[in-house]
Amino acid sequence: MKKEDDLVYRIIEFGLNVAKDNVIVKQELITRLQISDLEQNFIKQVLEVNDQAHEPINQNHIMIRVNTGGSSNDRDWQYRILPTALNSYHEYIELKEARRNAVDARKYSIWAVILAALSLLAAFIQVIQGLSKTC
Repeated sequence: MKKEDDLVYRIIEFGLNVAKDNVIVKQELITRLQISDLEQNFIKQVLEVNDQAHEPINQNHIMIRVNTGGSSNDRDWQYRILPTALNSYHEYIELKEARRNAVDARKYSIWAVILAALSLLAAFIQVIQGLSKTC
């Protein structure tokens, strides 16, 4: 997984699980998730959209500014997670679960093959013993 993807899912999880009323205050997001300056720039340039600039929302945007609180400091601004980001997040969760299930399925299939081989060996031994008794 790319580092940017990890950041995206961390932000979405924060918005869903930690943020009060699903409102993210940027400073709290930066502090709690220990977001670096480089990641902050990535968020500003790629992941967030301004609600008042009438910018078109694209597939990269995961959060929209909903309130500045009268502050010029963008760390005080409030954001919400976009529904499209939630859809992507749910797909990500399903993919993680599918991968986990695939690993479990592989383990179980290996055990099934081993048990089948042991059963075949036991049947072969019984056949050999049956043949030796008839001779």
